[in-house]
Amino acid sequence: MASSLTGFNQLCTIISSILMLIIALTWLYITKSPKECNLTSVSNRNFNYYYGLVNVDNPLSYYSAEQPDSINSKCRLFYDSMHLFPSGDRSLSKSMIVQALRGSGKTHMRQCIIARLPPTNQILIKIYGVDINNYLENFVQAIDFTSEPSYEKIRKYWTKEHFLQVILTEIVTRFVNEKYLEILKQRQNFITLQTRKEIAVLLSFYYTKDPGTLCKMINLLLHEITECSILDCSMPCENPKFNNGDQEMFIELTQRHNKIKVKRYTTAVDSSLKVLLAMYTKTKYSPLSTLDRSYRDQLASLINFLSTLHIATTVIVDSLDESIFFFNQVDTNLRTLQTFIDSITNDDILHLALGNWGESNEMKNSFAFYIFIPKKPNVLMNISWNRQDKIPIIDLKWDELRLINYVDYIFDYLRSKTHHQCKSLPDICSLLGGRKLCIHTIKQFRHPRDFHIFFGALIQHMNIVCRQRDSPFIAIEEDLKIALAETKLRILEE
Repeated sequence: MASSLTGFNQLCTIISSILMLIIALTWLYITKSPKECNLTSVSNRNFNYYYGLVNVDNPLSYYSAEQPDSINSKCRLFYDSMHLFPSGDRSLSKSMIVQALRGSGKTHMRQCIIARLPPTNQILIKIYGVDINNYLENFVQAIDFTSEPSYEKIRKYWTKEHFLQVILTEIVTRFVNEKYLEILKQRQNFITLQTRKEIAVLLSFYYTKDPGTLCKMINLLLHEITECSILDCSMPCENPKFNNGDQEMFIELTQRHNKIKVKRYTTAVDSSLKVLLAMYTKTKYSPLSTLDRSYRDQLASLINFLSTLHIATTVIVDSLDESIFFFNQVDTNLRTLQTFIDSITNDDILHLALGNWGESNEMKNSFAFYIFIPKKPNVLMNISWNRQDKIPIIDLKWDELRLINYVDYIFDYLRSKTHHQCKSLPDICSLLGGRKLCIHTIKQFRHPRDFHIFFGALIQHMNIVCRQRDSPFIAIEEDLKIALAETKLRILEE
């Protein structure tokens, strides 16, 4: 018995010794300064090493908001601090119009909106600078009765009707897709045959791609007439046979399509109109009554149809400052841009998004607009929308206190990700030499992009002079002046 007790005590002593050794080694590991803290080595004079930010996703290191794998693209930081969006991961509940200077965060907001959209049953319409250029180029070429400059043609002749043509074309082109055939099959009995005929007309009239999927969708929409399943369609779409009288209808459809100034008449369009003509031949339903309706009413019908299928639609207009038609030396007052803004913020169009409101609506988010309007100093852009209680107009402004709050918010995130740091990352004003120097410096920035450029320049400089400072990587006035000068040069280069 005594021997057994002695053996047990020895075992406890051994285990205790091992635990003490583990604790000692752990404490030594924790308290031992990383090699990066030894600034005598030139290779260790690095801001990210010193504050433990190596391999940490740092939003301040990006000059562009379009970083798909960054923390900002997931909508975790930037606008949480400004309380413009719902907290957490909740979807947005309403449309909005945002105006801001270039670099103020419009694209960050856009990326945040996209990140919060539902992953399924969602049609996302992105109308950005390149898309706008393409549509306006088609429009300018279609206005061939005058030799005026392009920007004058847009200013004089572009209207909300043309923007409605853009939206109709974009929605139809995205909806006519194989992935929606099964949804259509499941929900089509909730939609009257008359409505489905009207939708079939709109799909065929505005579609711009290969007609194979369009043919399947039209046959499925009109299955009572075509006796069609997804795999077996009776309405011919390839080389259909038409009667002599059908030629007049095709000419009429072509003439109607020529009024769509924002897209060109291509081979794919010709094929889509032939699908429409095949539908007319099979069903004897004239498409002209649907096409006689206003573009707004056509769009409203399409939105209601998609809502019945439980498919939401989101339209995002952004990057207007990247369009070749809006900013030039001749049109200094941005009158062409104003014309375009008038067309997209028109009451008739935005009222379509008011169905988002009301807790009793099953599909309260069925249609939403997010419009981002660039501002230019000394040029006032007018936004005609007057129901800001429903769709707010946000003027995105920055001052030194908002910028300090924004950077400290990011610093909070960075501290939670640091490892093996020499010192804990301080707040931004401590890094910039104290409150007075900090505010004086940040007052010179217009928006976050300016600060991002400055911060990159400052870090590069501090990596060089860190050993000459009382506290490594804590800037003095001379450092701030050097970084500011570099920032101004880079801003001018933009």
